[in-house]
Amino acid sequence: MGGSNPVNLTKDSPADDTHPSFSPDGESIAFRSERNSGAIFVMGATGESVKRIADFGYNLAWSPDGKEIVIDTEHILHPDRQLPGHGPLWIVNVAGVAGRWPATHFC
Repeated sequence: MGGSNPVNLTKDSPADDTHPSFSPDGESIAFRSERNSGAIFVMGATGESVKRIADFGYNLAWSPDGKEIVIDTEHILHPDRQLPGHGPLWIVNVAGVAGRWPATHFC
């Protein structure tokens, strides 16, 4: 950020990477990737240390302390047409062990 040239932070994967979200401290980026059948990943703000934290999810939002990420279970293309109550949200612990679901049902 702040540079004049765009940098591809996920050049190691040809898969689509979407839904990027910076952590509150600006040190990490969470994102949805279609690599490995689709999942949620977190990496350093300059693209280092990519780690899978959830096997599903879309529309990411960090907690204020940066320790958790809320993810939606549905990919909503048109929020204006979405009915209330669809797509449960889950809270995922960013520091959790890979493959372990520290998720708590949110709604």
